[in-house]
Amino acid sequence: MLYSYLEVMLSNILFVFLQDKESFLLFSLLVASIIVLIIIIIHYDLSFLYIKCVIRRFILIHVFKRLLDLGSRITDSKIVSASFGQKALCDIQMTNNTLLAKILQNNHSCAFYRDRSISFLSFCDRKTGEYESIDEFQEKVPLTTYEDYHSYVNRIVENGEQNVLTPNKIAYLVTSSGTTGRKKMIPRSASTIKSSMMLSHAGFSKILMSLPSVSSSPKHKSFVLISGKRLELFQKCKNGTPIGPLSLWRSAIPCNFIMKLALNSYDLLSYDLIKEIQDFETSTCVQLVFALTIPDIYRYVVLFAPSFIHTIKIIEKYSEEISLCIINANFDHSSLVQNNITDLQLKIQLGQALKEVTVEYGGLKYQRERAEQIRIECMKKDNSGILHRLWPNLAYACTGLGGSFAIHRDEIQRYCGKRLPLINLPIYSGSEGMFGFLVNSHTDEYFLLPTYAFFEFIDEEDICQVK
Repeated sequence: MLYSYLEVMLSNILFVFLQDKESFLLFSLLVASIIVLIIIIIHYDLSFLYIKCVIRRFILIHVFKRLLDLGSRITDSKIVSASFGQKALCDIQMTNNTLLAKILQNNHSCAFYRDRSISFLSFCDRKTGEYESIDEFQEKVPLTTYEDYHSYVNRIVENGEQNVLTPNKIAYLVTSSGTTGRKKMIPRSASTIKSSMMLSHAGFSKILMSLPSVSSSPKHKSFVLISGKRLELFQKCKNGTPIGPLSLWRSAIPCNFIMKLALNSYDLLSYDLIKEIQDFETSTCVQLVFALTIPDIYRYVVLFAPSFIHTIKIIEKYSEEISLCIINANFDHSSLVQNNITDLQLKIQLGQALKEVTVEYGGLKYQRERAEQIRIECMKKDNSGILHRLWPNLAYACTGLGGSFAIHRDEIQRYCGKRLPLINLPIYSGSEGMFGFLVNSHTDEYFLLPTYAFFEFIDEEDICQVK
């Protein structure tokens, strides 16, 4: 009781410090860790490993995750509800025109804009709210395709040239999937990646708020399937800027100390270990082992519907191996790990990380009980509701169900069962950027995002003419 009381008290005190001054971060964490350690040593006769797990849990969950939760509530209340809901959607054209003015003002000195003699928009008619230069912009920059930008992108890739499409430093060249034609490379700055991440986080927070029976807790953990890759394995342009899919942005763009720790508070397994696993099937299986070891997962997120289905197939196919991994707290019984990971040190690190998780949740007795529960559920011929049966506290499952992925909805809904909500991704996005924000968790409809990109619309009867 004393430990729980002081833990909450310290967490709240530190949280106040973190809101006001980031410079108190390291000092606050050090003081909190020392006090929690003293309390544990005095009141419990526990192993050093357990003490390490408790301290890590305190720091990563009760401090950083609550910091992110506060950030998401601020983002949700101020940006999503007020700015987005009341301003952006009530006057979408005005909002989008204002964004265009900002884009041109920030980028008018770049090569693409200079070649078209585009000046930034500086005059707004207060009566109509319209920018006089919109017509000028549309005249000088008609509707474009990737081919209009291809030569400029090549200047960035082949020559390492700066100030071509944006004055901001290009941090990552995102490759498209090629679903609309040949693959493209989209230059992205660190600021656009960061704004995308914040918007996505606000979207997931909104989903949680829309589920009245679910309360966010610092101790809740989530399974989000992520990809990783060592930086030296990326293809790079002449100036060293990495090139790759958007899903690997965390591997390509270095995070500062605070951002890295904050992101790690949501990861079931250290991202530094994930990016060392080069085989995606093996990486997925390893992440699922950690997820299945933890009983109180509250959300299950996989970006693409086919990948979502594939995670279930992996659980079913390797359920016996996964159970043995949990019982033994290592990956000696995983055929994927043994066949595809040759680095002995990496195997040891993965086993140590799994051992820490099992100790945190109760040790050997818990390992046996959890493994047996997984075996029983996966042996059943009917896989309906398997997600809810494996994680009874799961609040919702989430994946991309729009467009061509809609054909997978019924199969994924069967895995969720009747009790577990299946929700579309909160943000409709592509390699080029983010286009829509989910209306609510009960629909597949999206609001257009006029605050993220400038949109132009074509009348249906004019589509053929424009082509």
